[in-house]
Amino acid sequence: MNIILALILVVLFFILLILFTPVNYTIKAGYQDQFNYSIKIAYGFLFTFVMQRVDRRNKMQFMICGISMPERNKQLPSQKTKPVRKQSSRLKGIKTLQSFLENRLQASIWRLLKQLLTACQPNEVIITGRYGFYEPHLTAWVLPCLYLLDGLNETYCIDLYPVWDQEYLEMYLKAAGSIIPALLLWYLLVFILQASTWRFLLAVRKNKSSVQPF
Repeated sequence: MNIILALILVVLFFILLILFTPVNYTIKAGYQDQFNYSIKIAYGFLFTFVMQRVDRRNKMQFMICGISMPERNKQLPSQKTKPVRKQSSRLKGIKTLQSFLENRLQASIWRLLKQLLTACQPNEVIITGRYGFYEPHLTAWVLPCLYLLDGLNETYCIDLYPVWDQEYLEMYLKAAGSIIPALLLWYLLVFILQASTWRFLLAVRKNKSSVQPF
């Protein structure tokens, strides 16, 4: 009995560890004569994914528990002929859209998207560099927009300096943040278990069973 209880506690510990371990991400990008970027996603000690482009060369690295995995070349899928859409599929689509609007699911989806975007938004955004357009008045018009974006959030830091005498672009971007998987799972469960979602799914199932193919 003690062994079973110990195993249950160990499994529960690992589940909680997976759910509440933050997924840290860092995005860096820069442009000066050419575009370079670096994307890093780290999930605690479980895995790390790095994708970057430096000097027009793309690199990708994936590590599991600190062990680097070999890269695999992906082949492009062969083109397949698209099946002809029957009239029954069009009727299903119309009835699905009607059920979607009747159950007012668009408000729930919009609320879910805002929750997910808020949970995934970066904690730090830094944009630096210099810019200039071929017309000086266009360069001046951008300045109020930059000040407005800089004041939207305390985590944003935008330092772009205008170049008045030539067309020029030199920019560097850094965005970093963390995502809690348990929080995303909670938002999805609340969306799935609400009454409007179930009414919509039941209506879609009913439409599939009622529409007969031609």
